[in-house]
Amino acid sequence: MMVGMKSRDILAGIALGALCGLATGGAIAETASPPVVTAHARAQLVALGPAEDGRVSLGLRLAVKPGWYTYWRNPGDAGEPPTLKLSTPDGATIALVGWPAPQRIDTGGIVSYGHYDQVMFIANATLPAGATRIQAEATWLVCEKVCVPETGKFALDVAASAPPNAATLALKPVPPPSVEAILARAGDRLRLTIDVAKLGGAPVAAYFFPYQSDIVDHSAKQGFRVEAGSLALELTPFDARGKTPLELPGLLEIEIAADGGRTTRRFDVLARVAG
Repeated sequence: MMVGMKSRDILAGIALGALCGLATGGAIAETASPPVVTAHARAQLVALGPAEDGRVSLGLRLAVKPGWYTYWRNPGDAGEPPTLKLSTPDGATIALVGWPAPQRIDTGGIVSYGHYDQVMFIANATLPAGATRIQAEATWLVCEKVCVPETGKFALDVAASAPPNAATLALKPVPPPSVEAILARAGDRLRLTIDVAKLGGAPVAAYFFPYQSDIVDHSAKQGFRVEAGSLALELTPFDARGKTPLELPGLLEIEIAADGGRTTRRFDVLARVAG
């Protein structure tokens, strides 16, 4: 993984400290459910703003045991993404809509996309008129050498939500800017072509995380090059004999040389077949 892996040990220590600090109660003024503490994680549902016209934004916050990880929206070769569903009130709906940028996790050639340490997934809920109390159940999978499924039940009242604290806001994923790409078949590979001007510079490293799990071979090496003002990414299809998909959405992570170092940028990409 291009970004984050070198600091994993540091972040693991931070996560462990957070697990201990939050477990003692901490100075948390935000509106959050009582925490669910398992053998491998600490989970909490937190309101990210007050309920307005029956709509409320929520965060499913996980602090995972050091050395363990949980999964992204597309888990890759193995694993399952987290789920969140409401048990009450009747008529309410909820959907996970915000996903932090993942890390590429290679375990003996099996490539997964996931998260170490602390992470927060964003959900939007709609409530019936007059309802303010939410009860929900989440599932998640945590892995190290083995994988363990875990669940948690949460309850919170969003009638007069206190604003989230700084630690929660720091975990809130920021939606990346969107760019379009051209998708084409190049021999036995899929090629994504993007105008470099849309990326703010020519990348010196690039990786594409597909949102769907059955189009790209996650374990295969990705190739890229920059020429004639375009970034060309070459991906191995999940099914070499399958048809070229009409579109391929995903998260593009690039590094650009700047000020003697490198800066990381991410983009929400929708690649479509031309014409």
